[in-house]
Amino acid sequence: MKKLTEYGFAQPYKCYVVNLKYISGISKDERDLFLSNNEKIPLSKFYKKTFIDNYYRSLFKSL
Repeated sequence: MKKLTEYGFAQPYKCYVVNLKYISGISKDERDLFLSNNEKIPLSKFYKKTFIDNYYRSLFKSL
């Protein structure tokens, strides 16, 4: 994961790794995230803080 983080990937759940560029949003209760292809992926409590930090960091970099 450390190597992939450099390339814009993050882990929202133990069996998923996603490219942060393809996230279209996060649910209001922050339990799920939505990808640009309309897939819904769960967001684990364990990975939540790190994932959201990485997600917002990638958003600000793209501005």
